[in-house]
Amino acid sequence: MSGKVSVTGGEVSGVELETTSGDIRFAAGLAKNARLDAKTVSGEVELILPADVAADFDVTTFSGEIINELGPPARRTSEYGPGKELSFSTGGGGARVEAKSFSGSVYLRKR
Repeated sequence: MSGKVSVTGGEVSGVELETTSGDIRFAAGLAKNARLDAKTVSGEVELILPADVAADFDVTTFSGEIINELGPPARRTSEYGPGKELSFSTGGGGARVEAKSFSGSVYLRKR
């Protein structure tokens, strides 16, 4: 529940990473129809993926930024609140990536 979660490796077909109070770091490839879920209440999410990853992304944060090296910039969820969201596909899609942080930033980086 509390602490850092870190995954480094070759290619995964499915993984769920969750922590209440801590950062999440994932640095690996995704199989064609993989599922990656990364959620934290208080911490940052950093996903380091191959530049040519084929995936559909849904990313949200309530109190933080979304820094995206893989595609378009995030947009605010409301003109009155601090939330940001981002949905996009790369490489024709295939894998499903969901990243959420309530209080922290989300980083999508190229490996």
